[in-house]
Amino acid sequence: MSDHDDLHQRLSDAGRRWREGLPPATEAVRHVAPPQRGPRRWTVPVAAAAAAAAVAAIAGASVVLRSGDDQSPKPPVATQPTPTPTPTPPPTPPTGPPPSPTGPVACGPDDLVAGAPQTEGAAGTAVIIVPLTLAAGAEPCTIEGYPDVALLQHGTDLGLTGTHNTAFPPSRIRMAPGATADVSIGWAVSHYCGNVDNDQIRITLPGGQILTVPGFGQSSCSPGEQGSPPWVTSVTRQ
Repeated sequence: MSDHDDLHQRLSDAGRRWREGLPPATEAVRHVAPPQRGPRRWTVPVAAAAAAAAVAAIAGASVVLRSGDDQSPKPPVATQPTPTPTPTPPPTPPTGPPPSPTGPVACGPDDLVAGAPQTEGAAGTAVIIVPLTLAAGAEPCTIEGYPDVALLQHGTDLGLTGTHNTAFPPSRIRMAPGATADVSIGWAVSHYCGNVDNDQIRITLPGGQILTVPGFGQSSCSPGEQGSPPWVTSVTRQ
């Protein structure tokens, strides 16, 4: 036998002896038991995980319940209605005659009368002064301002409108029984070359009252003269 064959034989014998020393297959399977410490090693972690899951579930349920309580509709709060203010009725208009004024009112169309005019003159200019008094039965009143005057010829207006004499500024005059005021009208009748016959003067007082008094009469002039219009003063106190 060669060395190679001898080595092969020894190896075969060793393999046989090794196989003979092994236990039978069924016996090995029967004696293989699961490790005894495996379940005990996982018992604590599994129990802890289960307990943690139970705690989390309880906490979640508590949160859900609290959230539900917070979102549940709350009963309405009773409020007092705002009272509606009672509208104030409009004032009742006064009945009966209007109250009397606290002072004299302006003189009306029938409150004054004209007295007999007085005529004065100088340097060819005539001045007619018309006195005014309170009419009988009239209440005291006031008059103020310039009257309007028109020179008439047998009822026709000559167009000679009187200008305001600013030397007599207007002032308020109280007309009462016994009181007298004046209106003065002036005209250079002796220097007017229009050849007119002024027989009447129409006076319209402030307040609308119209009075008629005798006029300046026949006009005259010297050759080459230019006449001037008449003038009138405001109502003045005597």
